[in-house]
Amino acid sequence: MTAPLTYRLTITSQTNRLNDVRQFVSGQARTHGFAEDDVNKITIAVDEACTNIIKHGPENSVSGVVSRKDSETIGQHLAALAEDPALKDVLASYLHLTAKTADLLGVEVEIKQAGG
Repeated sequence: MTAPLTYRLTITSQTNRLNDVRQFVSGQARTHGFAEDDVNKITIAVDEACTNIIKHGPENSVSGVVSRKDSETIGQHLAALAEDPALKDVLASYLHLTAKTADLLGVEVEIKQAGG
């Protein structure tokens, strides 16, 4: 089995850097053979997600729910991700990100995986 490919782009939290994100995402999607219509959809989705993070800050991202020790919302996120087997890798990433964020913030939060 081949290990999944990982790509990383780091930007400052400023909307004027979104063009870098769009170029990176569209380039990777094209490299991996996505049709141009799908490239555009993927690029728009990632752009919107990044815009929301930049504009609304950490209080509405995973660090917000972790810092508030909002186990109920974390559980809802996990349950939603667990519903779709195609999101197995996203679920694992969310669990890792949530645990790492709690560690970095120095808070304890109950993180229960769906069915666990």
